[in-house]
Amino acid sequence: ERSKALLQRLLDMAGSEEEAKGPPTNDAAKAEMAEREISQRCGIVWLVVLLRRLARGDNGAACVAEVSEKLCRAFVRAVAGLSIFVADCGLKGLCLLYCLVAPESRVELMKTLFSSISNRTVVSNMFVGTPDTQARKEAKDATATGPNSLKITAKERVDLLKDLMFLSRELQHPPLFIGLLDQPVGSVWTGEVLREALDLQMPCLPDELQDHLCPKSLRPKLYCYFFHPNAPLRQAVVSMAASYFSVESPQQLASKFPDEWPLIAQNLVGALGGARVATREAAVQAAQSLFRGKVWPDIAFVFEDLWTIVIKLMDDMEERIQAVVKPLVRMMRNLTLRLCDAKLGKPKDVEEAIKAIIPLLLKSCERYVHAQPLCFDVIREMVKAAHGTPLLSAYVQDLIPPLLVSLSMMENSQLQYYQFHVDAANSDKGKELEAARVSHSRDSESMKLLRQLVPLVTEENAQSLAPRTRDSLTRGVGANTRVGVCDFWVAVCAERPSAIPT
Repeated sequence: ERSKALLQRLLDMAGSEEEAKGPPTNDAAKAEMAEREISQRCGIVWLVVLLRRLARGDNGAACVAEVSEKLCRAFVRAVAGLSIFVADCGLKGLCLLYCLVAPESRVELMKTLFSSISNRTVVSNMFVGTPDTQARKEAKDATATGPNSLKITAKERVDLLKDLMFLSRELQHPPLFIGLLDQPVGSVWTGEVLREALDLQMPCLPDELQDHLCPKSLRPKLYCYFFHPNAPLRQAVVSMAASYFSVESPQQLASKFPDEWPLIAQNLVGALGGARVATREAAVQAAQSLFRGKVWPDIAFVFEDLWTIVIKLMDDMEERIQAVVKPLVRMMRNLTLRLCDAKLGKPKDVEEAIKAIIPLLLKSCERYVHAQPLCFDVIREMVKAAHGTPLLSAYVQDLIPPLLVSLSMMENSQLQYYQFHVDAANSDKGKELEAARVSHSRDSESMKLLRQLVPLVTEENAQSLAPRTRDSLTRGVGANTRVGVCDFWVAVCAERPSAIPT
């Protein structure tokens, strides 16, 4: 009863948001407000001291059962305050409170905690006007006097809490938020008295809660957060992984638990398509580390999803993603070529890789216009690497038609517009322009690829290829495509006459 009474008294001392009044208008009001603020800070500090003592006893849950919601809101309010010491105490108080409440009440506590953090939001939008009140006056004063370091620190602290909250929601495990808060951190409050009363540096939750806060099923999902752009969040993840799983780097996480490699890869691909920009940015960096140097048996199950999401990231509208995605695209290109190179892999693995990658490249060319240069570049290098081998013989009938179409598709669209007007003005000049366009297409990358595929034409694939190229010749869009069909079969007749059915 004494503990309950003291807890209630300290809670009244800490105050509530409902007690907040308007800005002071005179010296007496300012003095009263300063005194109330000091009292609230003292109340928060002593509340944390009391909760730490209750956590060492057996009746702590009964003491906080009725006031857990008020305590949660008071601590969140303290974390958003200007006092760094009181804010650190508030964070420790949230961890102690979670430890004290009954297990069946923790779900409601997390709901209250997340709602309190979400309410700590300042609307800053070009479509939302600022009324000509004290808020505008404070904004003008801030502009005149320069930035307030305490307010900046408080805002960064609240932003960190929100990032941790979003992380736990992304992983669909709210208790993870408490586990990330309760990690050892550097602190200036290291005096002997402070360590005995508060100990803000060391974790306060018992080891028995580790499996509850961060179960092993979450371990594969943590890989990409080792690369998170938010340094405090990244450090919290590293500290938790070191404390709970004895790993301090993403490489250690992947090597120490090799059986979880498929889950790590699948979760990372899912993070590449995450809704939050920071998560996608972290996943882009993580993918470069995780997939580099892998062989086909390791990534066969996830390669199609990985390729597709990388293609989509190339067209991401966020500037932060555009700034980091180019190295990932380059890594993906080199990985694809290495998987299809008979000199760098086992023949069986290379055949299986080509069987899966060729249709994927053709589908990407058809669906994503922005990915066509990458796809044609990969196909060109694959053809070069397979020159003199029968690896691509089974795919000639699939590769040649899109390459023929690309002769016209990859041409500058304005040339057709110019062709129409030049033909209308002077037919002779129009023929000269069309001849120049055809000559240019014969020197294009697509035509070079077609010439490299000519030695792979056999009687079997020629029979399946002939009807498709005949359709391009009669109904193909663009003179370049129609001329390309003729040039291709002329080259086949010259170099592979045995492949032409008689």
